Amino acid sequence: MTFDTARVRKRGRPPRLNRDEALDAATDLIREGGFTATSMEEILSAMKISRSSFYQAFGSKEALLLAVLERYSRRGLADLRNMAASNAQDPLRTIVFELAKFDDPRGCLIVNCMVELSGRNADIAALLRDHNAQVIAILTPLLGGDEARANAILATCYGATTMRKVGMPLATIRTILERIIA
Repeated sequence: MTFDTARVRKRGRPPRLNRDEALDAATDLIREGGFTATSMEEILSAMKISRSSFYQAFGSKEALLLAVLERYSRRGLADLRNMAASNAQDPLRTIVFELAKFDDPRGCLIVNCMVELSGRNADIAALLRDHNAQVIAILTPLLGGDEARANAILATCYGATTMRKVGMPLATIRTILERIIA
């Protein structure tokens, strides 16, 4: 008699959670549909884990969001610092278009969460304030120390990201972004 090992159910614990893959899946879901609208079932399915494994790894949906935002912020700030330090012809322009997420119709996770959640969760609001302060610190030296202009540029980039999500034409957004760095 031949034994079909492919049909045998494996017992014991499932493979360990790959935290980066889980956070990638959550990031994509939240950027696409928003935090509030993303159900636990969608998160669990995308992460390919059980509810108990999720709660063991993250504790809550809000704790997952904080982990997603911390990683997204850390990576984004590193990218911006690299752009600022690069020998590119116009690092300010590169950074402005990156901040506005010009090439990504999902927008920026930071901006999306600012709009959706910052007034309802103190931890998220603090993380977002810190992120924005670090972006201003990256922009200010590129603007000859003009922190007020750095704030205006950041606000305009975030506004452009939001306006794109509601259908503002890319040509209009490009014009706005070009004018703020002129």
